Amino acid sequence: MIFYNDVFFIFKNYNLDKSLLYMLPSFIEEELYS
Repeated sequence: MIFYNDVFFIFKNYNLDKSLLYMLPSFIEEELYS
């Protein structure tokens, strides 16, 4: 889960484009179910 914590840390500290936030759930699903 370290990887996911790093991702959320980045999102908290940098206001990234919202499209990336919308992509994140799909990305996590792919990682979990691959």
